[in-house]
Amino acid sequence: MRVTIYIFAILLPLLFHSCNSSAPKKNDFIGTWKADDGAVIEIYNNGKCKASRINYYKLHPFEKYKNELLSFEGTWNFTNNEVPQLHLSYSEGKTYQYKGETKEYKAGFDFEVSGQGVFGNKPPWGLYMILGDPEDIDESNKYKFIKQ
Repeated sequence: MRVTIYIFAILLPLLFHSCNSSAPKKNDFIGTWKADDGAVIEIYNNGKCKASRINYYKLHPFEKYKNELLSFEGTWNFTNNEVPQLHLSYSEGKTYQYKGETKEYKAGFDFEVSGQGVFGNKPPWGLYMILGDPEDIDESNKYKFIKQ
């Protein structure tokens, strides 16, 4: 009985500590992020970003994109709704007509934000994108970027 009480006394504070949520903030993302495949994303304080060597096939797994690397300069924003996300957008240099106006075609993609701890809610933060079936999440199907 005493052993059970001691174990409970040790585990209870750990449980409360891991449940404390520390939500990411916009400033947490400013800096350089790298992926294992050599891709780099630089996020600046002024809302601009620069990416190089992004594996385009991981974003759009079609045969025609195999071995294509994406580099761009664009903008970023952070939302912290149910799932914190970092959105990168860029121009592909193409235009289209809409109601008599010439508009620039914009593209982009979202990274989910995850941290450390049992619930992934503590810094340091990581950026990742699920590749393939979102029901089948493990480390092998995440395109993950770590802040340097």
